[in-house]
Amino acid sequence: MCLNQLINEQVISAKIFLEDTFDAQLFVVYKGLNLYEMILMLENKRIRKESGLFVTCIESILSELSKDSILQMKNSVKVNDQVVQLVESYSLNENETIRIELQCDYNGISYSGSSLEEFDYALGELEDKMNIKFQVCANCNNGNITSISDLRHGWHCFRNIENQLTSLAWFERDEEFEESISNVSALHWCPKFLIRE
Repeated sequence: MCLNQLINEQVISAKIFLEDTFDAQLFVVYKGLNLYEMILMLENKRIRKESGLFVTCIESILSELSKDSILQMKNSVKVNDQVVQLVESYSLNENETIRIELQCDYNGISYSGSSLEEFDYALGELEDKMNIKFQVCANCNNGNITSISDLRHGWHCFRNIENQLTSLAWFERDEEFEESISNVSALHWCPKFLIRE
């Protein structure tokens, strides 16, 4: 089995905020060729969606829930020598556009960053306000994306590829991308993390 086939599905514990709060499970399956399948399991409801983008799948799921629903996921991420909780919230605005909000408490202060549709903008805003860089794939020198990658969950990890050709554009590194570990979460961390300069 190729390394790039290793990270193809995961289960995420989530909460849905409607009139009440519900525990939920979000099953994420990467089917290859930038195709995601997500299944949200609530107490008495199952919603299944497919899309080429992680965030678009979440947007489709939210469109099937009550108007003011919020899907929230908690992530543990590393900052310097601390592990902090990063809360990721998704909702639809009045125009049915997905809103992404990231919130984190760090050194006793609560910070947040948000964006419409663009995960990387929300993450960048949060990091700018905190004046840090999370030690996650989105900031790792071993991580990279293509022009069609999902910036939330479409990273490629090159940690097992020696003599990377990092000076070349992504489209000139086809062979490396094929050998890389694909479908990595932007918020993933591993011991081979190297801060991106």
